[in-house]
Amino acid sequence: MGTFVEKAAALSGEKYKKGINCAEAVVVTFDELCDLGIGENVRLASCFGGGIGHAGDLCGALSGSVMVLGALAGRRRPPEGERAPMYALSKGFYEKFTAVNNAADCDTLRKFDFGTREQNINCLKLVVATAALLAKYLVEKGLAAEN
Repeated sequence: MGTFVEKAAALSGEKYKKGINCAEAVVVTFDELCDLGIGENVRLASCFGGGIGHAGDLCGALSGSVMVLGALAGRRRPPEGERAPMYALSKGFYEKFTAVNNAADCDTLRKFDFGTREQNINCLKLVVATAALLAKYLVEKGLAAEN
């Protein structure tokens, strides 16, 4: 069956190849693996593809990852609950992502024009790597089991 990290990487790639965007691929993957109950609410991730609607800003795979962290550790009834723990969690993942990729913006990470084969391959690799990185992070933080 594979480890949690391997499952996340493989499933995110399958999802992306089926035509869903980078943010959606990450969210749907972890919704399935972690039973987050997101379902149709994945639409919250839809506009983040291409660095927020092809604006080339914050990477959609990174945005989707932060959404997953929120689903797992965010506040259920704001303003109840502390912000500091979830902010530390999301900032920690952001720092891991940027340490690996040397950037957080889609324009830098994408490297090719939207809609090209090269861009699609590049973004597929980034989605898979980001899902694996998030899976490792969730295990490290005790938010998911390794297997």
